[in-house]
Amino acid sequence: MPHSEHRKANKLICVVGRMEELEKLKKDKRSLKSSLTKSLNELAVELSLEAPKKERTTERLQDIEKRRDELLELLDNLQALYKEMKETTDAASIEEEADGIVDRVDSQTSGARLFLAKGAAKTSDVNSNAEKKSGKSESTCATDGHVVDPNKQLE
Repeated sequence: MPHSEHRKANKLICVVGRMEELEKLKKDKRSLKSSLTKSLNELAVELSLEAPKKERTTERLQDIEKRRDELLELLDNLQALYKEMKETTDAASIEEEADGIVDRVDSQTSGARLFLAKGAAKTSDVNSNAEKKSGKSESTCATDGHVVDPNKQLE
């Protein structure tokens, strides 16, 4: 096989390999986004309970942060592959997508962070009396800061 044909064959193999890697990354991205959305929905349900549990809320937040970080790492890999393939438009859209995910996770977890920071568990009589007077529990206040549509998929 002449040298130029050998180079063309190697280049073709490289392109096919990149396309396979691209498809795998895109599939993994869909799966991680779905998993992250499910975790965000579970957190919203937990916070909607009359007496959310601090431990469970903490666990859900940690799970969400782990999934977010995995997704952001995958998006970095996807963006690097797009740049390598000279797909600058796709690379830029991945960066925007990553920013949107960070913003959405921050927005949808702010109520849980507030709940944990305030120690809003109903354990003291002072809290119980204050809730009776105001007609509003601290756990309800914690969720007022963010509105979550549990049916909304990450876009």
